[in-house]
Amino acid sequence: MEDIEFIWIFEGIKRMIKEPVKFFGEIAHRDINLIIPSVVLFFTGIMMGLTVYTRMLAKKASLEANHADITHNIERNLSIDRLESILYPLWVLLFWVGFTIVFAIVIGALTGWGDFKGIFNCTAFIIYPHCVSAFVILILSLTPLKSFIVVIQLLMTIWTLFLLVRIAESAGKLPPMNAWLAALIPSFFFFLIWYCYEGGFLTGLLLFR
Repeated sequence: MEDIEFIWIFEGIKRMIKEPVKFFGEIAHRDINLIIPSVVLFFTGIMMGLTVYTRMLAKKASLEANHADITHNIERNLSIDRLESILYPLWVLLFWVGFTIVFAIVIGALTGWGDFKGIFNCTAFIIYPHCVSAFVILILSLTPLKSFIVVIQLLMTIWTLFLLVRIAESAGKLPPMNAWLAALIPSFFFFLIWYCYEGGFLTGLLLFR
């Protein structure tokens, strides 16, 4: 049974790439198992946490090389990175759930079809390419090719926004202009939240509030 599920998911990923509008329009009305994408997202968070850990080691070496005056400041920076890397699996799960709920609400507010289950069915498939990109970024973080990480992140951001527009347009049944609004509004605010986490602001509040 699991083999059938994985084959179906693989075929769905190919269709999402080739014909996203048709695919999302169909998948929004089907019952699918969200356990597999949740597990994949959890492992994606682990890989992202490992990437942060490698960054932490580099930051520690840099701080020590620059003779940072106060040991407390070094430990504070490293503690934020350490907590961020540990919490990443939980963080990406919460981020996906929160974003999808807000995305569905915005679609509904723009007079579209904002069914929570249907939108979750669609956004679940965006998880898989992000898992691959997280693995590639982790590998690159261990090599001298770290500069390519920004390029990959930018391309994934653009592609994700494109897929969100297709979801709003097909599954959400919105006209193109409203579909772009439905994708851009939550993406903008959740990008700020993600940036706060990536920058250590949210984890810093947990440690030093």
